Amino acid sequence: MFCSWHFWRGARKALRPERLAVLWGRGARVIYFYGQPPGSPGRNRDPLERLHALFQELDICGRGDICRAAIQYLQSALDDVDPACPADLKPTMEAEVLADYAAVAAFQAAVEAGAPADVVSDMAAEAKAEIDRSVAKYIQERAR
Repeated sequence: MFCSWHFWRGARKALRPERLAVLWGRGARVIYFYGQPPGSPGRNRDPLERLHALFQELDICGRGDICRAAIQYLQSALDDVDPACPADLKPTMEAEVLADYAAVAAFQAAVEAGAPADVVSDMAAEAKAEIDRSVAKYIQERAR
């Protein structure tokens, strides 16, 4: 399941902590902690988690409509692409499957090496995301 810290970790890799710090009016260190899995030392409750909690409470109060409107507003920031299809697909199905093997092997190596739980969790998330991209590529090719 996608968690808010996955978002922050991906955003941090794409934009760098310093840029995120400027966008969010927080220090780079706070941005770093947003991208840590739950239970990590120094981790803060991030804005996405808070928004999620707000949406839950609004839905309980019968105002899921404004939550859906807010989601549509956020989605309007994205280019007109199918949100179910990742933009970084490999050119062939074979290349996607090979990337799956590499991601799963990295996860297995982290487990066998006794890596810290947050590292193993990251590797698992990356392997799952890689497999999701393979599924998207498969669906894309079947639709042709």
